[in-house]
Amino acid sequence: MQVCKESSFEDFLNKLKRIPSDSNIILSGGEPFVRKDILSILENISRLNLKTFISTNGRIFFYKDLTRRLSKSVSGVIYSLFLPDEKLYYKITGTKEGFNQSYTGLYNIVKLSDLIVEIRYPLTEETIRRIDELLKLMDKIKTRKNLYIVLFLPSVMNNRKSIENIFKNWSEYYKIILRLKRSFKVYFEDLPVCLSGGEVIDSRKRFDIEDSESAVCPFVNNTIETKKSLECSECLDDRICRGVPLSIPDAILPEILKPSKGVRSNSFDYMLIREYDQIPSPERPCTVYKMFKFDEPERYVLIRDNKKSQLYYTDTESFSSDEIRETKLTRQQLYLDVSKKDALDDFQKDILQLQTNKYCSSCEYIKKCPAFFERTEDIPFEREERWIRQEIKRLVGRVLDIGCGDMRFYKDIINDLLKREIIEYYGIDVDEKALERLKSDIPKAKIIKSTIEDFKFQTGYFDYIFSLRSLNHFYDMKRAFDKICDLLRNSGMVIIADTVVFALLRHYDKVLKVRRSKRPVFEHYRNWSSEQLIEFLRENNYPFKLDTHKPVRNGTSNQWIVKLMKIERV
Repeated sequence: MQVCKESSFEDFLNKLKRIPSDSNIILSGGEPFVRKDILSILENISRLNLKTFISTNGRIFFYKDLTRRLSKSVSGVIYSLFLPDEKLYYKITGTKEGFNQSYTGLYNIVKLSDLIVEIRYPLTEETIRRIDELLKLMDKIKTRKNLYIVLFLPSVMNNRKSIENIFKNWSEYYKIILRLKRSFKVYFEDLPVCLSGGEVIDSRKRFDIEDSESAVCPFVNNTIETKKSLECSECLDDRICRGVPLSIPDAILPEILKPSKGVRSNSFDYMLIREYDQIPSPERPCTVYKMFKFDEPERYVLIRDNKKSQLYYTDTESFSSDEIRETKLTRQQLYLDVSKKDALDDFQKDILQLQTNKYCSSCEYIKKCPAFFERTEDIPFEREERWIRQEIKRLVGRVLDIGCGDMRFYKDIINDLLKREIIEYYGIDVDEKALERLKSDIPKAKIIKSTIEDFKFQTGYFDYIFSLRSLNHFYDMKRAFDKICDLLRNSGMVIIADTVVFALLRHYDKVLKVRRSKRPVFEHYRNWSSEQLIEFLRENNYPFKLDTHKPVRNGTSNQWIVKLMKIERV
């Protein structure tokens, strides 16, 4: 735990003067009102035009005169209401008058001021069983617009059994919470979106202090640790949800989570918004990060073109800041549109892959800067496509192609194998136009309109099963792989290729033209990486041995490849 040396009154004010006006300031502790000079501090902060919120147990507001005075110096109060019961309050805090003073203080704030009041109520095994009592307590206070309740999991509550019990009985507790929501605005802090009706607050974003130089005291992040399951990766709310507490056993996640499933985008656009004659080259002592101070630098990209620098920006709402940052900096899946087409149809010719400038990639400020990207000489997807073509040439026996529309790109090989009677080829797809094109391109193909989940055929019939850029279109991964296991013989091979999220850098006018001409058609239920697929297979104990793994990395295209061999269950 990080401990801050208590500042003097003068040092405290000097640090505050460095904070931009109109910023939100949260005074927390311990209990801030333990300081004898707290009233002077608050009054001085108000003169600096800063919005001040004070986190307190509220006992100071028991005194009406102090309540009136304080209401002139702060914008809001973050009120810790530990328990709706005097005995339990005493048991936790050790103060006999604490509950009465705290509750009377809350009543005084509501009645004597127009402050924003956030009531924080912890969710523990003890408190969640007594939400009914909180409801009765709050009913005595008339609701108003700027009063709301935040239900949260205490950071100290990493006890596995305790959290597990809460979530196993969540549906019953939530019925009581719904009654509370009829009278008050209720939000959930660090809880899954699917369990909270969408009213979620991310404590990391609320209380994060990135600029440690301007912080009066470095913030100690005591938010509860969370994780995301594979079920979460298919949820439409994944970008705004933190997941579930780390201590919840993976085995019960399918039972408690209710993901919101639907189709999504697998790409986003960066639009050219400005050109500069010259920006200092990053190989010199770089000052670019000082020139571009954006709130979300991951949404901006700089590239050089004919001695000019171009600034691109993305306004996507389909992906979170973390997802954009991962696409831009970690995987570096950015592509420059060099075609004159509205709709790209040849990714090896229509786009050029970008990578970070070598000086930017090692810069400590890269996450705070748009960063320079440069064109690569590699032809996008060439290595991955060369591997796939070689694998198709080796096919022998009975072949099933799931989502067979993309096999038209390899029709020369398939037609030759069929002509020489080396393979027996079956293709399934739900897109009738794709099936018609494939039938025209590969006349001897046996075409069936079906999803993999509903496809019915002889058990163990196929020697090879392909899924080229179709896996993320599967609606139900469990049913799909149950079916794949059933259709494939022992020692048979599964070859899967698919893509992760990527970004296109395009001219602003082209992006607008595309957006106006048609509504986007989303077909992906997920944007899984190869690592996520392998994790899914392992967790569900599917009988596959990993033969080949080509993941997406900085320097590869956004297409990954996994080759598996079915083994006999022991």
